Amino acid sequence: MKKDVLKEGFKSLDMVAPGTFVEGEINSQGDIRIDGSFTGKIRSTGRLVIGEHGSFSGDVSCPYCEIRGSFIGIINTSALKLNATAHVEGNIYTSKISVEPGAVWNGTCNMEM
Repeated sequence: MKKDVLKEGFKSLDMVAPGTFVEGEINSQGDIRIDGSFTGKIRSTGRLVIGEHGSFSGDVSCPYCEIRGSFIGIINTSALKLNATAHVEGNIYTSKISVEPGAVWNGTCNMEM
């Protein structure tokens, strides 16, 4: 019997693959994963994950963001996780933040309620 994945709450996944370089703007209702390089703006109602070898430069707005790679810019998110391999340069606006030992972060953080 075939399942209807859309009825089960399936969200799309937009991906920037390793070795891919993208410049521009993404507006998405799904999750986004960056394992390549992206420069520009991202607006999403889903999660954003920047992979260990991924890099991002620009402005992000999403409900949840996890950074394992390199980020330069501004992050607006409800919840942020910086993994041990993260390198972040920029400003963070969030209500929840988790920073693993080993993560590098230079910038400011505004904790909003």
